[in-house]
Parts: sequence; C-alpha cells; structure tokens
Amino acid sequence: MLKKYILFLVLLLINFNSYASHCIGGEILYAFNGVNYTVTFNFYRDCSGLIAPTNIAIHFSSSSTSQFFDRNLPRVNTSYLPDYCTSANTFCGSASPYPIREISTYQDTVTLSPCSDWVMSCNTTAPPPNLNNYQFFNSTLHFASFLNNQIAPNSNPFIANPPPFYIPINAFSTTSLQAVDPDNDSIRIYFIIPPDSNSILPNFAIGYSIDSLLGPGGIASIDSINHNLKLFSALTQNVYLATKTDEYRNNILVGYSIKCWLTTVETSGNAIEPLPAAGNTYEYVTHPGQFQALQFTMNDSNTTDSLFMSFNNLNNWPITATSSPGLGTVVGNLSWFTPPTLNPATTPFFFYSANANTNICPREASSKIGILVHVIPISPTDSVWPGDADDDYAVNMYDALAIAIAYGQTGATRTAATNTWVAQYCLPWVNSFPVTGANMKHADCNGDGIVDNLDLQDVITNYGLLHPKLPNRKASKITGVPDLFFDVSGVSLTPGANVIIPIKFGTSSVPVDTIYGLAASVEVLGGTALNASPTISYPSSWLGTTSNTLNFTKNVNNNRTDWAYARINHNDTNGNGTLATMSFSLPNTAVAGQKIILHFDQVRVVDKIGNILTNYNVLDDTLTITVGVQQVKAQLLDAIIVPNPSINKATLVMNASQSGQAQVNVINMLGELVWQGKANMLPGENSIDIPVKILPSSNYAVQIVCDGIVYEKVLRLTKY
Repeated sequence: MLKKYILFLVLLLINFNSYASHCIGGEILYAFNGVNYTVTFNFYRDCSGLIAPTNIAIHFSSSSTSQFFDRNLPRVNTSYLPDYCTSANTFCGSASPYPIREISTYQDTVTLSPCSDWVMSCNTTAPPPNLNNYQFFNSTLHFASFLNNQIAPNSNPFIANPPPFYIPINAFSTTSLQAVDPDNDSIRIYFIIPPDSNSILPNFAIGYSIDSLLGPGGIASIDSINHNLKLFSALTQNVYLATKTDEYRNNILVGYSIKCWLTTVETSGNAIEPLPAAGNTYEYVTHPGQFQALQFTMNDSNTTDSLFMSFNNLNNWPITATSSPGLGTVVGNLSWFTPPTLNPATTPFFFYSANANTNICPREASSKIGILVHVIPISPTDSVWPGDADDDYAVNMYDALAIAIAYGQTGATRTAATNTWVAQYCLPWVNSFPVTGANMKHADCNGDGIVDNLDLQDVITNYGLLHPKLPNRKASKITGVPDLFFDVSGVSLTPGANVIIPIKFGTSSVPVDTIYGLAASVEVLGGTALNASPTISYPSSWLGTTSNTLNFTKNVNNNRTDWAYARINHNDTNGNGTLATMSFSLPNTAVAGQKIILHFDQVRVVDKIGNILTNYNVLDDTLTITVGVQQVKAQLLDAIIVPNPSINKATLVMNASQSGQAQVNVINMLGELVWQGKANMLPGENSIDIPVKILPSSNYAVQIVCDGIVYEKVLRLTKY
C-alpha cells in the first residue's frame, strides 16, 4: 500500500511538471464580496504539453495569527489571445497556424479572518524555456498577493486588459493599465524582479537589469499619468516580466498583487493597441431593480484603422449592447436592469469589461476596458405616498395631470400596496417626469405596476393631504419677475458679531407690480445655533408706513422666526427695495469656515382681496463665518481633492509655503459641520484622507483653516 501511495505522488509530480513547464505567467487576485473573499488565479500558458489542470492549489498563510491552509480553486473559464481575424482555429489543441496564449481562470470563495499579513501564493516547478533576459531560475515560478484586512476589508484593483504577450521589434508598444479599485485606494504599479518560492531572485543575463528589462536598446516603462505600459525592443527575444500593484489606504499598505508574463518580440506585428479615451467614466453606482446605461469610447492612434467593440456577458443578465465602429475610434453603449433580488450586502460591487479591436490582419490589435459598478440599497426615503402622483408632497388636482403625463407607463409593483396615507417603498421605474425629474413610480398611486385611470381613485381618497417635506426643492429662477432676497452686500460674519441684513423685494429694474401683504418664515441654518431667534424690524418702506400697515412676528426657535407685513387700507401698491431688516447674533463659539444659510420658507404674497400671487422668485443666500476682517495671507499655495467625485475615500492634497497646523472642515449643503480633521503641515505637498464612505451621497464644501486663518478657496466635494 505504501508503494502505491509513493507511486501516486510521483505521478502527481510528473503531471504538475508537465503542464508547469509550459506556464508563462499568472496572477492571484482577491475581492471582498460582502461576506468572504472571491480568490482568482489567472494562469497563463502556451499551447505545448498537457492541458491546464482542472484545479490549482493556492496556499494561504498568516504568520501573525498562525493560520496556514491550502485551497484548490476549480477552473471556471478559459480564453485565448491574441485575437485573429481569420477563420483558422486559434485555440490550444487545434492545428492553429498562429501562436496562441491560453488564459485559464481558477476561482473560489475563501473566508479570511481580519489580520495584517495574509499571503496567497502558488508555485510552478519550472520557468518558461528559452528566456533571454535571465540566465536561469533557481527552481520555481512564484505567484503571490498580499492582504491586510485587519481594519477593513480590501479588494484588488481590476485591470481588465491582459499583459502584452507579443510585441514587434523596433516599435513602441503601448498597453493600457486602466484600473478601477472598489475601495478607492491609492495604487502604484511598477516593475519587479520575479522571485521564486524561497524569495531568491533570478540572475539577469548579460546586458539586462531591472533598469534594462528588454536588454540593449530596449525600453520598459510605466506611465502612471496616462496609465499605460510601454515596451520597446531592439531584439527578437523572449523576456519574462513582472509588475507589482501596491494599494495604500491612509498611508498603510493594505494589499498588493504580482503579475508575471512572457513577452515574445517578433520580427513583425502590430504595436498600436486601442486605448481608452480621455473623459470615460469607469465607476458607476446602481440599485437593485435600477435601469443602468453606460457609454465609453476607445481610440486608436492610427486614424485609418477601423475599430470595433465587443461585449462580455454580464452575470447572465439580459443586456442591450451596441457600438458605433469608426476609423480610429469606437463608441460602445451598454444597458441592463440590475435584478431586484440582487443583495448589496453580498454583492457590494461587480466588474465588467468590454473589448475594442482593429481589423488589421492576420492578428488584430485589441484592448479591454474595465468598469466598476457599486451596488447600494435604494433609500427608503424615496417612497411613494398614495395619491401624490407628482411627488410634490401634497395631493391635489395637479396629480391628475401627472397621471395623464405618465399614462400607460409600467414598472415595479409595490409590495402590500394600500391607499393608506403612509410612505410605501417602491423600486424605481425606468422613466422620470421630464420637467421635475420625479420618478414615474409616484404616478402609480395604487401600486399595481401601471399608470391608468384606477390611480385617480387614490388621488380622490387622499385629496388635500400633505406629507412631511424632504429637503426643499428650489424652483429654477425665472427671469422678468421680482426677487425676494436677503441683501448680504457688505455683510461679514465673525464669531460673536451682531448681524443686520436687509430683506428686499424687487429692484428698480424689476419691481413688484402688485402687493398687499407678505408672510414668510426666515431661518438662519447651518451648524451654528443662535443664542436667540432672529428679530424682524419694520421701518417705513415702500410697502407703507406705521399708520397704514401691520406687522406680526413669532419666534419659533433660536434659528427661525415667522413674520407677516401687510397694508391695512384695502389698497394694493407697487415698488421695490427694502421691506424689513433681519437681525441676529452669532455666538462666540461659532466655527470659522462654517456656512450660514439664510432661508425663506412658506412664503405667501397676496393682493387686497386675498388672491395668492406667484409671479416672483424666492432666493436664499449663503455666508461663511470668518476669523475676522484682518486676515493675513494664507499659508496654502494651493489645494485639490482627488478623486472627485468619490465613493469611499477622497484625499485632500495641500501645497504649503510653511509649517503649521491645518484644520479641515467638511460641511454639508445645510451648512452643518459633518466631519473635521487635522494635519501637521510641512513646506511642500501634504495630504489628509477624508472618509467619504461615512457621508451620505451629496455635495459638500471642504474648507481649510491654517493656524486659525481661513484658506480663501472653498473646495467642492461630491459623494456618489
């Protein structure tokens, strides 16, 4: 029995050596799927020898937690490169007249507990034959990736484009390294010397080095700005190359992966690959049940080449894919419905790739583009209120018009739909009202999945009801009608200051033509709580005098006052300018850089018989609290936020003229301080990470205070 067991092991080793001797590279990648990790090994081989194995073992180790185990990954896919525009067989095992490279993908899910030093590795027993850039490998080809998930999960960036297996002699070959990272980490890609399993580096052949990977006259470089890999060889040869992709989060290495491959330099071939066009969007957000549409462009530097685009399967979902081929450029369009059953907790994101290729024969030049799609739950606040067909927070006659506009539209039904006046969750429909942008699901008042006459009954049932307002939807400003506005010209806000702001209605160029009275709420919004309610004073104005007007104020809270101002002589008037003045005091503890929003709410203008007038604009205004009038020159020369827009993390990069303490304030659209960080600045470039992941999707202002002095430039940050 022992002899049989030994013989079995010998046969396994022989089999491993057979296929491994034709290994020409590979890479190990991992992605967090919300629960555990999807681990992938892309195995590159030529078409000699035995076929690729059905399983490959990956070794997992963590020295800090004493965890060591192996996992056999099954083969899930096989593809072949390069692409040929011929009917000849171009895959391993066929009598192909052209050289072929096989990419076998092995994949499985693995549970990896939080720790700082996970290493995933795989070894083969022999290097590719006939290498020109190395004298010999000691024993094995080694593939590895690293994961630090001690603080938070991590996923490798997705680089859809394969490495360049073939390049022509005496021509620059450019390969796209366009990457998308689910965690928005900082990525660095660079060449390395591929080690073996014992971390022993191979010896370079004469004339080759890490700075001369392609030998005399050759060039190997990575363009980190345009995200390209460039190769040039003055020799026909076989070179074994390797790159390492590092991921940094808050200046901590959270992951890396190593990719190795064999590049063959030929006497002829196509050096020009299609490359992603500038301005493409590679990162999207979708919700379960949402319709998604993408567009991307690939260009060829040879404008006489015809470019085409092909699309991969998307998780077996029905997709609509079209492309517009052209000379030197191709535009692809892709759309699909994200399944309503897709769970963001177990599928927080997914990748997609498309391929662009030329029609150069016999071998096509091709390149892939990678897309990252984040899957997030739809907000329950975007709910349907039965009868509010136009989503304006009230049920009235206007909702019948909305039903007429959306008549015949169909979409998701509401679970357990009723006409009870409560918020009811519903997945979004494909179409929205063209003017307001409200989703047409709101017109399906009864929740049966179609807009028709039956929805009018819910309008009748709930007629006149109102539901709580979400953040105000400001109407677009209309030209040719007067403005109700706060005149903030010359107003400066500082901690402890007493502030007086005129409230004006109309201007000399656009006056108010008819008015009897006005009522409104005025609010001082933002993260600063006032010591007392704003006060409204009524000097004699163009509306009237103390003898022919009345005024009313009600202090609602420290930041809001309701007021009314009207004539009492039963005659309308007209005019423009100051109606009243608003006064308030800022507390001494007010934060420099805080936004203060001056806001009108529930405005009503009437004529002498009570008609409600609507031909006017209501304008809010925003001011920033400063540290005082005598500000000195800021220490910052410049500052930018990257990436912007962002999903998980953004980095504020500051160029300082001198050392000092910087305070970073992130402020929402209501003027509220939602995050604050500090950094010790040194002369030159400094950076601080902003945890965008914890913030709701919105637009934000990022304000910087250096040693108590406000940087004059307010930066804008967008969170998806």
